[in-house]
Amino acid sequence: AVLVPHPIKVIMAIKKPIPIPIPVQEVEVIDRIYDAIEKKSRRKLRLSRLGASGIGDECIRRIWLSWRGYDTPTFNGRMLRLFETGELQEKRIIADLRLAGFAVWDTYESGLQYAFTDDTEHFVVKLDGVVKGIPGAENTPHTLEVKTHNAKSFAELEKKSVQASKPAHYYQVQAGMLMTGIDRGFYVALNKDNEQYYVRRIKPDDEVQSDILKRIKILTEAELAPAGIGGNQENYPCRWCDYKDVCYGNKPPLKTCRSCEHSKPFEKGSWLCTLKSSTLTLDDQMAAC
Repeated sequence: AVLVPHPIKVIMAIKKPIPIPIPVQEVEVIDRIYDAIEKKSRRKLRLSRLGASGIGDECIRRIWLSWRGYDTPTFNGRMLRLFETGELQEKRIIADLRLAGFAVWDTYESGLQYAFTDDTEHFVVKLDGVVKGIPGAENTPHTLEVKTHNAKSFAELEKKSVQASKPAHYYQVQAGMLMTGIDRGFYVALNKDNEQYYVRRIKPDDEVQSDILKRIKILTEAELAPAGIGGNQENYPCRWCDYKDVCYGNKPPLKTCRSCEHSKPFEKGSWLCTLKSSTLTLDDQMAAC
């Protein structure tokens, strides 16, 4: 008997499969979903305090430009949804820790996130929580920092450690310990691609904590934008910076009191207008003059 090859297999061996194009109508559905998310989340410039999540940025000038409201990054619907996914995962991770028997406190009785400030009250740390029951230190409270990573970032984290692969995250953990007085940090990371966990206990780092205080002092006392770390807007790291256009003078800063040379940080987290010799509410800062 002669075996005759299946005709479809013969055709597939000769010709590569031709991908079926996505109909225009289906592309429209996807675009409308992302556009709707973007419109829902679209907002004007948000002025806030210096935050622990950004204090470890490699470029202190970028921190200053952001805090001073020189510009505001914009994100498409897909990216906004990705950010939201990270926030949802944070709640799941805390639930997992509790399910595993660890005690986790993540909000005040009011439901608000734990927040701690420095002496100027211009710098704020918002903790993901405080956790107890960690093996080997069951009675020691740890500040809790939760992060999600894609597979590539997670692999680098496992290979190099938190400090080497994610220095901004390391600074954030150190800021949490510094501002709360809790002398242990617990970093929990999740690989979004395969649900793999990574955890590390982190001790206080005197050098990094001193640098955090130094950065806060520079940022709150600077009358001009601090020097940046890049020399060319087309090279790393400036090429991917959200503030490169305003930093290099290709775009004027947004008009707010924060970006005005006559405003400066004042006591208890307030801002002072030196022209009018008066403190500025957040509405005043947004409106400018």
